[in-house]
Amino acid sequence: MKVQKKAINKKVIILFVRDALMLGTSQDSPTTITLLTRVLNRYFHVVCDRRTVSRNIGYLIECGEPVVKLPGGKVYYDRSGMNPRLKEIFYGG
Repeated sequence: MKVQKKAINKKVIILFVRDALMLGTSQDSPTTITLLTRVLNRYFHVVCDRRTVSRNIGYLIECGEPVVKLPGGKVYYDRSGMNPRLKEIFYGG
């Protein structure tokens, strides 16, 4: 019997975007929105397009997440603006 994977709810895509930015980017190593979309589709099995990812990044910025958009479609999670306790939990200080 073949088990079908359940599709990711569109409302939780923003959480995957945030986690991918938190864990996979930095000021020294930003990523493009296109590459982030490919990673989400391929490795997280989150079906979305570049516009959805870009829109969710905008929502994260509006909510006060320390996400920085750079020219050329690059983006990164600015850990210097992160809550010190969360920084310690995720990155060991």
